[in-house]
Amino acid sequence: MYNAPTGAGGTTTSGGTESILMACKDWRDKAFHERGIDTPEMLSISIVLSLNSRVAPVTAHAAFDKAAEYFKIKLRHAPIDPVSLKVDIHAVSRLINRNTIMVSIYFSVP
Repeated sequence: MYNAPTGAGGTTTSGGTESILMACKDWRDKAFHERGIDTPEMLSISIVLSLNSRVAPVTAHAAFDKAAEYFKIKLRHAPIDPVSLKVDIHAVSRLINRNTIMVSIYFSVP
């Protein structure tokens, strides 16, 4: 990488899907090497902000599902409250455990 200090590294990707795949793989590998996690999980929080600022549940970028399948990572989706249409933070905290390697927060504004 340009002007990187000794020992630094990185990867250049060419698009959103490839970037997400590489990030998920890197977090999986890091968790295995540093924490011994061999059954990794990731949590996905996905919301869409509409023009009237209401929040509606959606699935995250399809690359998170693809990464989970490719790299054998259990993918959990955070629930959305059906009345307020907000992310259920208490449920999110219950979904995080010692095998959680990453939490992705995916926002979309159409």
